[in-house]
Amino acid sequence: MKRGSQVHPSSSRTTSWRSSLARKRKGLLKNRRGISVMIGYILLISMAILMSIIVYQWVKTYVPQESIKCDEGVSLFIQSYNNDCSDDRFDLTLKNNGRFDIAGYFIHATTSSDQELAVNDLSSYNTNPKRKVGGFVKYWTGGNDINPKSAGDTLSDSFAIGPLSVNGGTCSSSSGQCIYSIEIVPLRYETIKNRIRPVSCTDARIKENLICGTFGISCNLNNNIEGTEQCDGTDLDGKNCETAFESGWTGTLSCTSSCTFTGCTAPPPAAVCGDGTVNQESEQCDNDVGSPPLSGDGCSSSCQVETLNIVALKYPSLKVFGFEDNTIVNQGWTISGNVNRNTVESPTINVTDAGQKGGIANIRIRGGTASISQNFNLVGYTTVTVNWSGYYNSFEGSDCLQFKVGTSVINSWCSSTTQDGWIPQNVILTDTSSFTSSTQFSFVGGMNSDGDKFYIDGINISGVKY
Repeated sequence: MKRGSQVHPSSSRTTSWRSSLARKRKGLLKNRRGISVMIGYILLISMAILMSIIVYQWVKTYVPQESIKCDEGVSLFIQSYNNDCSDDRFDLTLKNNGRFDIAGYFIHATTSSDQELAVNDLSSYNTNPKRKVGGFVKYWTGGNDINPKSAGDTLSDSFAIGPLSVNGGTCSSSSGQCIYSIEIVPLRYETIKNRIRPVSCTDARIKENLICGTFGISCNLNNNIEGTEQCDGTDLDGKNCETAFESGWTGTLSCTSSCTFTGCTAPPPAAVCGDGTVNQESEQCDNDVGSPPLSGDGCSSSCQVETLNIVALKYPSLKVFGFEDNTIVNQGWTISGNVNRNTVESPTINVTDAGQKGGIANIRIRGGTASISQNFNLVGYTTVTVNWSGYYNSFEGSDCLQFKVGTSVINSWCSSTTQDGWIPQNVILTDTSSFTSSTQFSFVGGMNSDGDKFYIDGINISGVKY
């Protein structure tokens, strides 16, 4: 360092002190700004609290200390309604059956059968524009009488509900029923601190399910018939069961809580064919409920017993088993042993098969083990008749043909039987214990040799069920 340029020690200390003082002043200024922000927040919060207290004190002068309630005894009931689902119209008649006058009512509806809360306001659909004010049906139109509907008065209104706003869409007569229930709350005006205030009488709320049509669904129960009431308590309008209903009705006439007649019983219906009971001399059976009954089930449309063709019921194209244009198996018969469909051997006499084609075809059974069998549904039958024509050849000794139902031999034709050509055979079965859904009929040979032959033709099976 050059001579004469040295710094005096005291001068250096002075410079250091000044720098320290400047730093302290700068820090103090920062601290003062932080304190100013905090004071601002405190003042702002204090002003907000003060304003809240002022507003609260002011609002208290307008809000009642207790909720406004209707006087006990306010009441409405539904006297009648017309829910015209084809014309988008709902007509309603209410009656003030309470002890106090009212000014109108709130009315809300459900728009589906499964909707629980009635939220659709119908008041805006009132056809009287003077009454659809402020979300309720209003009867007070000014003046001193603020509750113009006195006890005993009726309130009648019509609502043009088509199209009705429903869940963002609309409902009209083209959609079917639009309202399914209504909820009604009476309304009164009360003077409170020189102010006229509307009061909703929620304790007098009523709810009614609706269907399409016109109905008087409630009544006053004052023993005096009014409006659409059929009766009221003890007032039966001088009627009895026959005059209240129809001739022949019996019982003790009384009145329900909805003012409709009850307590009477209708006479039994007149006996007719088709009532399910044999109750006329002309009827042999009566198994159908409905008039006339159907034929073809054992009891005709005139309630006469029918003889049913069991063959035709099983095979509609057949009347009898004539074996003319088909094989034995194709007509449902099971064959065992020496059994043939015969068209060439004797007997050469044709058999007329009860209206079937007739001709020369028949069944030939030979020997001691041959048979034909078939099952039939005989459930419900009381009598079954089996007819056929039989012809045997070369029978001697113990030769026989047996007719069986199940395993029981019902009849047999043996060598002692006189043979003079085709012989009509007839078996009547009345043992209903053997009549099942698969009763087996069988023709079983009991001859000594294949030279012994029995011919069968024209098998007809019929039955009755009564």
